[in-house]
Amino acid sequence: MRLGQLTGGPETAQVTGFAIDHRKVAPGTVFGAFEGQRVNGEDFIPAAVAAGAIAVVARPEAKVEGAAHIASDNPRAAFAGMAAKFFAPFPETAVAVTGTNGKTSTVEMTRQLWRMAGHHAASIGTLGVTTADERVVTGLTTPDVVTFLSNVGGLAREGVTHLAFEASSHGLSQYRTEGVPVIAAAFTNLGRDHLDYHGDMAAYFTAKLRLFAEVLADEGTAVVWVDDPQSERVIDLARARRNKLVTVGEHGDTLRLMSRDPTLLGQGLVIAVDGREHKVTLPLIGAYQAANALIAAGLVIATGGDVAATIANLARLQPVRGRLERAVIAPVRDSSGTIVQFVGVKEDVTEKRAHDEEMRRLVAHLTEANTELERFAYVASHDLQEPLRTITSFAQLLERRSRQRLQPEDLDYLHFIVAGAKRMHALVNDLLAYSRVTNRGAPFARVDTATLLDRVLQNLHDSIAAAGAKVEVGALPSVQGDEMQLAQLFQNLVGNAGKFRRPGQNPHIRITASMEAQGVRFAVVDDGIGIEPEYREHIFTIFKRLHPGETYPGTGIGLAICKRIVDRHGGRIWAEEGPEGGAAFCFTLPAVPVERLDAAA
Repeated sequence: MRLGQLTGGPETAQVTGFAIDHRKVAPGTVFGAFEGQRVNGEDFIPAAVAAGAIAVVARPEAKVEGAAHIASDNPRAAFAGMAAKFFAPFPETAVAVTGTNGKTSTVEMTRQLWRMAGHHAASIGTLGVTTADERVVTGLTTPDVVTFLSNVGGLAREGVTHLAFEASSHGLSQYRTEGVPVIAAAFTNLGRDHLDYHGDMAAYFTAKLRLFAEVLADEGTAVVWVDDPQSERVIDLARARRNKLVTVGEHGDTLRLMSRDPTLLGQGLVIAVDGREHKVTLPLIGAYQAANALIAAGLVIATGGDVAATIANLARLQPVRGRLERAVIAPVRDSSGTIVQFVGVKEDVTEKRAHDEEMRRLVAHLTEANTELERFAYVASHDLQEPLRTITSFAQLLERRSRQRLQPEDLDYLHFIVAGAKRMHALVNDLLAYSRVTNRGAPFARVDTATLLDRVLQNLHDSIAAAGAKVEVGALPSVQGDEMQLAQLFQNLVGNAGKFRRPGQNPHIRITASMEAQGVRFAVVDDGIGIEPEYREHIFTIFKRLHPGETYPGTGIGLAICKRIVDRHGGRIWAEEGPEGGAAFCFTLPAVPVERLDAAA
């Protein structure tokens, strides 16, 4: 996607991603530089540009050199707007929940009710991302805007049509959950919290009101728990914007809680809707769970859910992980057998069950994947290669024996057969190498890359000499890795640097390394034909070729193997323009602890 498509301007640079952490910047990234409580992102603009950022979103007074400066008085909002265009499309139906308590339970209950209605639904909140197949991905407690939007876009690509997410006061004030069209927003309650960040209750509540004042769509619906003292301000705001209104609670006009009868294993609810009473047994304990469930029902109804079916489905809600769940309750009797009290024991095993289920799923997936890879390796090394060798051998034998009797045109046909079989043989070998990166990799150990590269250059001696290439090698450190795979990585990159040279020019290849926070950054730089910016991300895709095989022979798998090797080592690989107009392939690898770069020289 061109930068101009995101800004509305004439910029033609290709955007590859977004980042607000300069350490995550790669070539083609749009960097967001914001002022924070402890850190000013503007201080890291030079580092982001040096890492390949093509544009920086920052205040007008920020100093930006070497990249496009997208100036805005509200850079967080501008950045979120651009990122939303980049990561779109999103699920068709999205709702957000704000309030001091109940956000996590409400978004998860909304997801469950949607799923019961037949929708492919997901929720995002403190517990992480819960997808429609019940898989929970942790680590997304308070996502930044890039993580949030990329995950929401990913959910849409997986077929998710309905999304419920938490909108915290921090996220709202920092535009971290911005960009996704919100057609319904819910308010749970307001209590004293996060005053260390907001300063006072007025600022805290104002941050939450942004959901209804700015984020909620003009034609959207506000769902409000009216039994909270601060609900009137939310209702007044919704009416001022002429949003539709769904009120729930004991004083609610849409879903009125007529009665709540606690039981040992839940609570019986009577809910009035349009003058008709609905009775349902909620299998959750606590008045606050009744409130969360009713707000979730209000969101589902506001987004087109059937009223009667939604209320009936409350009886099927499952406990939210980490929240109050069912207890085992046993009576205690006196000597006459009369029950004098009950003893209850509660154990929250949801997380353990989810972990066990995830482990079973992963083991089954890995077992299946390994079986398929083993089968492929067998087919590639035996069933495919043997007929190829047969074709090649007999075609060459036929050529030697019948050369005098065959017409020149017939000999050409034989040459085509032999050349095609050899190309297929090379392709099969490369596919086999690609599959073995993860399937047959060796344990990581200390690897002296200087010694390793010496062996690689010896292996490439004939091709380097034939190209008249000059190879310069800087000081290289030791790293943690698979020695055989790292040799293949360097051999592929150095071999490409010599192969993709300018006509009539002896290539100049430089191999360098530098220490960075995340490990060692290596670079293989040449002065060859280079790579156009729009192709630099796609060249690591398997079978992706930019040139015909007659001009530059190959299978289109070499760089895909390189990426797979680097991925296995926990690094990243990318291409950028070299200082002499050629290509620079850069990648990172984990360094050996306490190893200094200058000690490896």
